[in-house]
Amino acid sequence: MIRAAALLAVSAAFCAAQSPGSASLEGQVVRSGSGAPLNKATVTLRLAEGGAGSGVSTATGEDGRFVFADVAPGRYRLFATRNGYRAAEYGQRGSSRPGVAIAVNPGQRLADLRIALSPGAVISGRVLNEDAEGVAHVRVQALRMGYADGRRQFVPAGMASTNDLGEYRIFGLPAGRYYVAATASAPVSGESPEGEQSYPMVFFGGAADFSSAAPLSVADGAELRGIDFRLLPVRSFTVSGRVNLPADSGGRGIMVALLPRDAGPVAMMSSHRASVRPGGEFEVRRVPPGSYELVATHFDRER
Repeated sequence: MIRAAALLAVSAAFCAAQSPGSASLEGQVVRSGSGAPLNKATVTLRLAEGGAGSGVSTATGEDGRFVFADVAPGRYRLFATRNGYRAAEYGQRGSSRPGVAIAVNPGQRLADLRIALSPGAVISGRVLNEDAEGVAHVRVQALRMGYADGRRQFVPAGMASTNDLGEYRIFGLPAGRYYVAATASAPVSGESPEGEQSYPMVFFGGAADFSSAAPLSVADGAELRGIDFRLLPVRSFTVSGRVNLPADSGGRGIMVALLPRDAGPVAMMSSHRASVRPGGEFEVRRVPPGSYELVATHFDRER
């Protein structure tokens, strides 16, 4: 679908070439701070109301410059991406703010459009188990304090999964202050005398709670290596029960979650969830020791 939309945009631009009212856009992609030109950056021109999939792209040359010729009049947005840099939009002020739309009039030539790209920061390391072996398929997240649904909580800024050696690499991060946490989804192999075991979520430095976790500060383009984790198993529990279902729901759209009571802004991320069976029964497995709130939610269409 995206390719078809791009072909339609190219066709529209070709039709505009046959019209004397067609316009052109020219500019340059540079490195933020130094202003050095960036070659091989991909620049995409999209209709402001055309959706994320529409548009036509070109690559910058050695001087970082790009040209869109034979552009039909309208309102457009201009985006640039390059490997090792964070994506940016023309007119953007700050990584979390949108850019501005460009009004293109018939026959107009817009020159010196400039987009500055900032190099992305990288956080990398390994996740090991209690035997100092790499653990695969562990989700490692770089978290920033922010707001979601009007609540102050951690917001994921980047994520990676470990490979078979337990290695991970989170890239493309804006400069800032992060809390890095590792979450293993698989249970610990084997059974202990105390019963089933699991790996709880852990912050860098070994903290199990965000309040005692050590934040990391990264600058644009910096790479923090050796941000390693050691997962230690703990006895886990199974919480089961039954939900009194709404009439005719059949258990559809119902979810049960255990929310850590004292987890603060990381509560939603460290929650344990389970779906509800048609009869209303649920079972939440591999729950670490702690104090929780048990919540059942029913999603009925838009409610």
